[in-house]
Amino acid sequence: MRHLAHDFVYYSLVWFAHHNKLRTNVKISCPLCEAWPESVDHLFVCCAVASQVWVCISAWLRIPPFLGFTAIDVLESPWVLDGGKDKRKWIQAVILATFWSIWKARNEKVFRGKRQSVDQIVAYAKEWVEFWVKHRSAQVECG
Repeated sequence: MRHLAHDFVYYSLVWFAHHNKLRTNVKISCPLCEAWPESVDHLFVCCAVASQVWVCISAWLRIPPFLGFTAIDVLESPWVLDGGKDKRKWIQAVILATFWSIWKARNEKVFRGKRQSVDQIVAYAKEWVEFWVKHRSAQVECG
């Protein structure tokens, strides 16, 4: 039952991001880069910090760097669509974990005043992927 609650949280985050419904503060600057107004697309894709995170994630996966402008671009990227079922599930888990890690880094800055480095965000995403693969590999899906 505990895993079911966690799944709901993670999938809900991605659903809200996909539909541009996450409650971000459009009138203030992005907590990660402090350079642009915060929005869903900026936070997860266009932010300099998020962009660096995606470059590190693509290097970890040994795939070409992702180029996109919206959260939907990430969720519907060729990363997700190419390859066999196992590869797609793996990539979906990585994308889900990366979204979650960026969101957690944002909340750490907003609510605790703690800034996380790109390396910390990437490491957190990798930890979540490892956890999901070990404990839920048969059920790792993103939608």
